[in-house]
Amino acid sequence: MTRTSKQIVAPHFARMFAVGLAGISAAAHTILGTMDTLMPVMQTDLPLFVRGTIWAAWHMVSGFLILSAYVFWQGGSAARYFGWLYLLGGALFIAIALHLEGAYGLITLPQWVLLLPAGGAALMAGPRLPLKP
Repeated sequence: MTRTSKQIVAPHFARMFAVGLAGISAAAHTILGTMDTLMPVMQTDLPLFVRGTIWAAWHMVSGFLILSAYVFWQGGSAARYFGWLYLLGGALFIAIALHLEGAYGLITLPQWVLLLPAGGAALMAGPRLPLKP
């Protein structure tokens, strides 16, 4: 069966879109988020076990976001699983934002803006195909 250029380019574009958004998410979380979210929490008088847990979880999420860009690039079943995790994470941010602050919370917690399209694109990419038919 001969594949058309649309059958090759569309999944490739979706994959590259997912990789790009995952990279932006990782950079935003690691660089911007550390400064405006993690550092203020670490400078509070919260008990050590709370600060330590938040710090460890922060770095676990950083690692996950960085790894996800690579997984999306590779494609396959792992990319689909990560895509579902991105969709669930985006939905979680929406639910928490709406619960805490209503519609304004969607601006305060904008992570869903990158997570949902990246997860959707990863699922749309399907199995990795070579670029040449």
